[in-house]
Amino acid sequence: MKALDSELGLLQQVIPVLEEIVDVPIRCSTILSPTSDPSSLNDSKSQILFAFCRFIRVVARVFSPLVMTLDDLQWADTSSSFDLLEAIMTDREIPRTMVIGIYRSNEVGKNPRLGEYLRSLEDPKDAVDFVTTRIEIKDLDVNAVNGIIQDVLACKDDAQ
Repeated sequence: MKALDSELGLLQQVIPVLEEIVDVPIRCSTILSPTSDPSSLNDSKSQILFAFCRFIRVVARVFSPLVMTLDDLQWADTSSSFDLLEAIMTDREIPRTMVIGIYRSNEVGKNPRLGEYLRSLEDPKDAVDFVTTRIEIKDLDVNAVNGIIQDVLACKDDAQ
């Protein structure tokens, strides 16, 4: 984590519990401050994206292969989350990483940015050096839920 010293301070401003996660004291050298200047906002955004990618690079080297599961993407904000996801997925220095994005297909229309992002992943002309696979899971019926509960609790349903 020493290699991330300057980025950890920046990331802690976005993720307050980061110091507990990395179990290392973090000193903050860069302060993010709200501003209305568009160039300053772009600089801050670029710094955060770079810091996150550096952090994920280190984590992916320690925990390899790294699998990240992102649930409820239909509720993701309209820009920053997808920009971060794209930065992570296209960073060639992040080794052996799988990103699993989960969303409710019936909610995609409520988040146009998610729809655009999903289409861009499937567009061959926009393809980057990663593979996408879409798996659609239908609603679970009562028997399926009951089976999952039985598996988790390691018990059988005597009523059947």
